[in-house]
Amino acid sequence: MTFRSAKLAGALAMSISAITSVAQAEGNHAPAAPAARATATEGWKREKPVPMESNAFKYLSFGPNPVGDYVSVEFLFAPFEAARLQLEPRVGLQLKNRGEAHVTVISPPEFKVLSKVLAPKEIRSAVQSEIDLGKVDARPLCVGEGTSGSDQTWFVVIEMPSAGRARRAVESLFLKKGGEKPAFKADEFYPHVTLGFTKRDLHLQDGVVKNVTSCKYPIRR
Repeated sequence: MTFRSAKLAGALAMSISAITSVAQAEGNHAPAAPAARATATEGWKREKPVPMESNAFKYLSFGPNPVGDYVSVEFLFAPFEAARLQLEPRVGLQLKNRGEAHVTVISPPEFKVLSKVLAPKEIRSAVQSEIDLGKVDARPLCVGEGTSGSDQTWFVVIEMPSAGRARRAVESLFLKKGGEKPAFKADEFYPHVTLGFTKRDLHLQDGVVKNVTSCKYPIRR
């Protein structure tokens, strides 16, 4: 081998070694990023749980009572009041509340859109056809927080499959009667029960998404 050939071979070996080292280093560090992200986003699970009575999710009736421009399922207020009273000293706030507890299935803005095509009775009937008040399927996930400027709202994020089915039933009827699909989005739904707020309740229109991305504290039942 000539001196020039030997020099080129040595340089090639060094390049391969450097590339291998970089790849190994990247391989060693790559898995750490997702783990770190998961830890950061799920840190709320390590917080002290907010206690909630086991009967909190007993379905009482459809609301509002008297009938209004939205559709809800009403819950016992006392368990949610107790949870709010546990939460307030922890967050250093005295929260305003409505003195009742419910999950909104069809919101006022949605009810207004739907009413352009459907009679209010049709909307309520479609919801009630899918939710059996005797079969509770709501499950609490966490206590969440929503903010807009200095305003805060606190709520219990829940799962409620029957409410999702009810919204899809309303959407199907809406489209059947000539409604436009983008006007009402059945799957744009974040079931929750409001605990309280500093000034007013905040909603999706305020940029507040009341799902697990808003979780601050776990719940103990």
